[in-house]
Amino acid sequence: ERMRKKGLDAHIWDINDTVPVELRQQRYDLVFSNFSGWNCVDEQALSALSDELAECTTDKAVVVTVLFGRWVVWEYLYFFFRLQWKQIFRRLRKQTDAFVGGTTIPVWYHRKRDMQTAFDAHFDLIAHYPVGSFLPPTYLQPLNRFRGLLKILYLFDTILTRWRICPDTADHTVYVFRRKP
Repeated sequence: ERMRKKGLDAHIWDINDTVPVELRQQRYDLVFSNFSGWNCVDEQALSALSDELAECTTDKAVVVTVLFGRWVVWEYLYFFFRLQWKQIFRRLRKQTDAFVGGTTIPVWYHRKRDMQTAFDAHFDLIAHYPVGSFLPPTYLQPLNRFRGLLKILYLFDTILTRWRICPDTADHTVYVFRRKP
């Protein structure tokens, strides 16, 4: 809605549903998927999504998605000190279940290779970088009271993102694809 108020042609599509007719009738220069939406589908569905996106994007269109990272040190420490052994390495599994609002949701932790394979027919991966390598995940809210520490960690995150070092160590990872002509 905010994008539309700014005069941009923005649409919302739940990838678990079929592509709305109005999206099939237009071609887009940019597609953005918000935090971890694509973690709710398996690799086969990602390949199908790539096909769908190829049909509704222009040549050289950009597709940006933000996925869960796989090697999150904060999360390892959190579950270790809470003695939740099964949770420590949950992001290293191909698929696991998340419990959100009393509902079980299957979650896939896609690797870079999985993303490249799923999108290779129509898109090239042009960037892959971390979001939140040093900053703790949002569920560690008690750490928010340490503002000075968070500012320092944010600075480290900014530098790491610029250098695109260790993208899979972050709570989230950004993938940027460009459509093949």
